[in-house]
Amino acid sequence: MSTTYTTTTISSTTIKVSVSAKPMTIAEKIWNKLAKITSAQKLDFQGKAKSKWGIDPMDWYIYRTSSMKPYSHIYECIYNSAISHSLSPEYIHAVVMGEGLNLLIENLRSTNTPFDPDFVIDAYAYLGADEIGSSIDKLVKDGYIDVSHKKNIVPNNVVNELYQPKVSAFVSGFKTGIEIVVAELHARKDWIKNYISSNSLTVDTSNSDTIDFLTYATYNNRGVGMEAAKNISHYMRKFSGTERSDQTNVRFNTLKRLATADWYKNAKVYEI
Repeated sequence: MSTTYTTTTISSTTIKVSVSAKPMTIAEKIWNKLAKITSAQKLDFQGKAKSKWGIDPMDWYIYRTSSMKPYSHIYECIYNSAISHSLSPEYIHAVVMGEGLNLLIENLRSTNTPFDPDFVIDAYAYLGADEIGSSIDKLVKDGYIDVSHKKNIVPNNVVNELYQPKVSAFVSGFKTGIEIVVAELHARKDWIKNYISSNSLTVDTSNSDTIDFLTYATYNNRGVGMEAAKNISHYMRKFSGTERSDQTNVRFNTLKRLATADWYKNAKVYEI
């Protein structure tokens, strides 16, 4: 909180009066950090991330205009959910936006839609939560998400890209939408760590990059996550060659999110 001072005169006596400014919200702090990044700085931050992973990071953030500032509430939801699940906000930002939330926000911007914290989100199309309609009860039972979020979830039958029937949902509110993704990631992180331990695999689970890689790979495809745990150095090797334009390769999908998370880390936008 910053403090400013004004002076006033009463009966020829000058009195100094302090006036405390309203403290910035988490949303405002993150918004301001992203808004101040110059093009040159962004190229530097992204260049360092690409040098590490071999993949171009994505510009998955809210369009930086004053009319879109109310949408910064989403950043606060990301931050709070990530911290409560002991995951990095930058990683959660990259995953949630990459699963489709960034596309939804851009669609809302293009139609000049005012921000509504209770906006109903198609979890299949914009959150990558293909099975939340059928998995929510287990997530609640296992302690990964508070039961209060369940009332915001209306199951919806879908058919995925592999023509498999799934029970996704329509989700009321960005807070719940982000929380269901993070809860599922938390559950997958615990699952893959247990798989590593149970099978005595040689994986450095204290390395955040390694765990983030395995968590998202398992979230994307449990079988690939298992294979990656068995040969982690191979799966996490730096990408080379032409980048893919589809979403069918789990290794590429995962590296893309790690590279994107790293440029946000380089920019320190969530260090508030």
